[in-house]
Amino acid sequence: MKKPFYKTETFNADHTTYGGLIYPSDFNTDYRRKVNANGSAIASRIILDKKFDQDLIKNRERNTQI
Repeated sequence: MKKPFYKTETFNADHTTYGGLIYPSDFNTDYRRKVNANGSAIASRIILDKKFDQDLIKNRERNTQI
């Protein structure tokens, strides 16, 4: 019997963006310290990190136009 062989591509890191922090508690999905009416704390941090990256891009564009 032949085994399937999966090829993956090389990952190139993009160091032009922040990307955010990963905490060990992010991997523990069974534990909820409190009920969050605004959604997941992990998702909130992801959104804030994405907004931070977008703000940096806007600032860079403004500074290069001068």
